[in-house]
Amino acid sequence: MSFVFTVKTPVRVPPAAMLELLGGADLRAHVDGDRVFVHRELVSTRSIGIVRDEAGYDVRVNVLSSSEDWELARRAVEALHELTEGELSSELADSFARGELRALHDDELVAQQNESGTRGLFALMRHRDEPGSVSIPGVVRSLEVGPRLASALDHLEDHARAARLVAILHRLQWVEEREGCRAANVLLVSREGSEKRKLVVWPLGEKVFLPASEQVAVIDDATRTPFVFPRAALVELAPEIEILDEEQAIVEPVRDPAPVIARARELATT
Repeated sequence: MSFVFTVKTPVRVPPAAMLELLGGADLRAHVDGDRVFVHRELVSTRSIGIVRDEAGYDVRVNVLSSSEDWELARRAVEALHELTEGELSSELADSFARGELRALHDDELVAQQNESGTRGLFALMRHRDEPGSVSIPGVVRSLEVGPRLASALDHLEDHARAARLVAILHRLQWVEEREGCRAANVLLVSREGSEKRKLVVWPLGEKVFLPASEQVAVIDDATRTPFVFPRAALVELAPEIEILDEEQAIVEPVRDPAPVIARARELATT
């Protein structure tokens, strides 16, 4: 789900020229042939896609993009217009002048697009044949919307629910930089003849972000023995934990690791 601006032009713009006009010390870009993806470090939730085709350029804004991402998309449209003098249009307007860009595509439209996308997301959740989650890719990591998060947000009005999802998605992208924690290591492990499983290593003495996994491992510092237990038991073992979506969580440092180690030993899987 996305909103598309179009710049109709035969002119091909070198990506470097467009990125120079976009500017900004926090701008990050990935160029893949005729596609350019841009976002802002510590600010964006989702990348803005700038795609060249036979008719010109499409500037795509994904659902649950932040207001700053929308502003980056507007700036991309302005940069392309400055470099090509192409004809401007969007899903909202068949044609508009550059000076009308912001008046037509304002913060109210941003809110409407995110609310509409959120309604579609929750409708998809309700009509799935079996329980599961829907993944919303971010610039660093995805937001998983499933039964737990859907239930937590179900009581909210559309605008509040959409705003909350944008806030969670933003927090997930920059959790390490903004919240003073590091992301725990994720390993792919398997026994002979079994499928690989994701295992996350939980350092008990640190504030840490734990990505999604099937299993969690803690290490007894006294013996250097690892104990692996099911991810579902993490809520029981962690004295202070904040789950951000379905599984991804921030865990505060454990002041007394002995009870955690003891319980992990009891739960340890073979």
